[in-house]
Amino acid sequence: MSKDLSRNRVEGEIKVHEKIMMEKARLKKLAENKLDKILEVYEEINPTLAGKYPDQKTRDEVKNLLLEKLDFLDDVWCNQENNPPNIVDEECIVARLKYDSKPNGEHKYTNLVFGNPEKTYKILMLLQ
Repeated sequence: MSKDLSRNRVEGEIKVHEKIMMEKARLKKLAENKLDKILEVYEEINPTLAGKYPDQKTRDEVKNLLLEKLDFLDDVWCNQENNPPNIVDEECIVARLKYDSKPNGEHKYTNLVFGNPEKTYKILMLLQ
């Protein structure tokens, strides 16, 4: 009788472990899909900004496009605070995407730097 109880307990623990592993795999795939979608939208928006001065109007345009195309975002910061004069002088725009917010305040974020690829690389180095 005790062997049956032990065996049932072990089998139950295995099933719980399998469910946990499946959920982790699902969440990982979901995260990968979000990053793929962010990259896809970035590659769609960035060319449309060529020749535009990175003023507040352009930053608002970037923010609105990101919120429209990425429905999983919680917020987008694309203001003077994360676009100081040295970034504007390089004719780049930095947008910080906030997503996967949790009730405890945890969230994920990604910085996107829009502009000429050579200049965006320089800005990315400054942001690190």
